[in-house]
Amino acid sequence: MRTIARCAALLCVGFITACDDAPPAPDAAVIDAPSPDDALVDVALPDVAVVDAALPDVALVDAPSTDVVRDAPPIDVNPLGLAPGVSVTRALGPIARPSAFDLRVATRDLDYGLNLATETYTVRLPARFDPTDATRRYGIVTYIDAGDAHVFPASYAASLDARDIIWIGAQGVGNAQPFPRRMGAALLGALRMIELYPIDPARVYVSGLSGGSRAASVLGYLRQDVFRGFIGRVGAYVPAAIPGWQTAGTSAADLDANYELIGTAASPAVALPVHFRTALMTQYGDFRRAENTAIYRYGHLNHGNTVRLITRPGGHSDEVASSFEDALAFLYAPAVDVVWDRFEDADLNANADPGRTAAGTGFVTRRGTAREERYAYNGASMGVLRLAGDGAEVEARETFSWRDAAGITLDARLRAETAAGRNQRIGMHIVPAGTAPADTEPGVHVYWGYGAPSRIELVGADRARHTLATWTFAGPHPMNMATSAMSPQAGEGTVPEKTFWNAAAAPDAAGATLRFRGEDVRLVLGSVGFQLTFNRPASGLTTQYAGSVVLQSTADGEELPLVLQGFWSSVETATVAGLPAGRWRVVFTNASVSAGSPAGDALVDEVHLVGSGSAPAAPPALRAMATTGGVALTWAEVSGAASYRVLRAASAAGPFATVGSAPGYASTYTDATVAAGSAYAWRVVAVGDDGVVSAPSPVATATP
Repeated sequence: MRTIARCAALLCVGFITACDDAPPAPDAAVIDAPSPDDALVDVALPDVAVVDAALPDVALVDAPSTDVVRDAPPIDVNPLGLAPGVSVTRALGPIARPSAFDLRVATRDLDYGLNLATETYTVRLPARFDPTDATRRYGIVTYIDAGDAHVFPASYAASLDARDIIWIGAQGVGNAQPFPRRMGAALLGALRMIELYPIDPARVYVSGLSGGSRAASVLGYLRQDVFRGFIGRVGAYVPAAIPGWQTAGTSAADLDANYELIGTAASPAVALPVHFRTALMTQYGDFRRAENTAIYRYGHLNHGNTVRLITRPGGHSDEVASSFEDALAFLYAPAVDVVWDRFEDADLNANADPGRTAAGTGFVTRRGTAREERYAYNGASMGVLRLAGDGAEVEARETFSWRDAAGITLDARLRAETAAGRNQRIGMHIVPAGTAPADTEPGVHVYWGYGAPSRIELVGADRARHTLATWTFAGPHPMNMATSAMSPQAGEGTVPEKTFWNAAAAPDAAGATLRFRGEDVRLVLGSVGFQLTFNRPASGLTTQYAGSVVLQSTADGEELPLVLQGFWSSVETATVAGLPAGRWRVVFTNASVSAGSPAGDALVDEVHLVGSGSAPAAPPALRAMATTGGVALTWAEVSGAASYRVLRAASAAGPFATVGSAPGYASTYTDATVAAGSAYAWRVVAVGDDGVVSAPSPVATATP
């Protein structure tokens, strides 16, 4: 039996017992309509002096087991006798040794006393599950549905199979059920499967639909010792109130601290998990899209969490396979800091901030004057990169690849030095490393204009320009923002727009404002398309191709973050393939909108780029099986692989030589050049878009 380590600092809070998202119904009109029961009520719970007190094992088992804790792979890899690739509904049986798991965490929030001898689950093993291989490890997704009758989402099968992920969904845990039961069933089912099957602890995820997704997010926060990521399907919570947030249709006096806030008995201050990976799925027709987007922007993005917002066409409960694939790719992607500079060390050419960035790297001045300095603003001193005057341009020395499945995420804070800087256009560019003027080179270019419309532009390999979207900012200039009495922060005043607050631990909304530091920008760039998020209200949005860019808004005009999203296939054929291969850099520029007036200085407060930043991971789970046509090789796909090379040797000791290749979307290869009766050994390496090669896979052997 495999032991789950206890989390060092666990959140222990009493959660709500009901959810307002109705279970899916056959009638789409009913599915996509908001539930009238929109208020969540905390049920009074009896005071418990020690909330983490141990529970007796008898609630979960018939008798204690005398088996020792198993660290080695089990002899019987498929003890339930399930057929790979087929979903079945059945009981899992009681946990044999509850003492191997920590069942004392948040005992007021999770029902650990459910009888697993009678609880039923829909379970599906991946199609490539091998009951004869005791060394292979599998991922697992435990799912909380919005309705009591859970049915496996069939369109997710391909994504699960490609990554060797087991699916498990509890029955009888719909929105009408108490939260402790819903979360308890999902957790205990996952723990039972961990006990029965060879599960990789780094690939244990929790997910759900609508109200079930909100319950799943709570479970993920509570049991970060078990779960490594959360996939939200049109629903989520965060453990912090959003000051000033108001759900559409509610009273203006209602700050709506219920919808997005995890309900607690005592409203303790709790911290959002920074290491916990979160993928939020929503659709254009999702009536909870506004809340889900706000949770993404204000509940996670402001807090620095590892989060991705995924938006596709559809309604509230639609099953969108491409969204789920993107979510899994994001959870699997390596979180590597490629560029992270807060400009705190007064040295433009060096970077002392943590992350992957090597000593001596930083930014190099390409044109004009640029320097890193301390800047007094709003009663505080902060480090900034100053682009002085018209034509200034800097380039980050660190390079990266953005064409892998998960792509890159670039966060930056940009602003003019003064409120008079309305003749300014700050540029943020992703271009091939070492190229000359950024805006003429292939790549993606975001122009932040204060005196003219802003735009995002793609320049193809043939230098053809494609304007993806243009817009103008509404409201006052960021240096002229009025302040109010809401959520005051000592010594600096506040900003009334909810688009500027920081989602820190603040259940009562007090003291939650973040010092305003300019235009917060997030650019997500990958092989499928782009997504741009910023937090100023905008107007005059235009696009060059209808339906491919989305402006987030609601019927009552709430000020939401602006999310622009587009797909390369909507712009031109094979755009990504047509762009130059190799390494890329981020470049910042400052220029005048009108040549008749000076640009003023541009300030960059912070840059944080997360991406692959390195070679793909080594392909795991390589297997070799003799067939009539040679030897069939299979492996698990890895994020960021543009192709795979197949290597062969006469023995596991090598030397290995390349005998073939497979595209990045494949995970199989048949070696037909082997001699019958001779033993061979194989390895596989992944090759990134820029040609960087991974470490080799484990050795697999066979005799044809």
